[in-house]
Amino acid sequence: MYETVRDTLEDWYNPSIESALIVLMGSSFTLFLFLNSPDFTNPYYVFGVGVMGFAVVFAALMLISVLPPMLEDSLNSEPLARFEKEEDGISS
Repeated sequence: MYETVRDTLEDWYNPSIESALIVLMGSSFTLFLFLNSPDFTNPYYVFGVGVMGFAVVFAALMLISVLPPMLEDSLNSEPLARFEKEEDGISS
């Protein structure tokens, strides 16, 4: 059963740079707004800061996990061949 759940989660996990950037920018902006007027005596404030900190950390981790394969793909691609196709009017 553990293996079935793990395989299902691996199939569903498909991070993209755009989604990670949106979460990272939104949560970091909100965290910045929270930290401009600190009120650590309010439990809702502490909860909000914790959630935004959690979102920033995991969005950054998602970006780190997505970037190495993308960088490897871009290093292995042939930019000159792609440029020659575009000159001939063929776009992929």
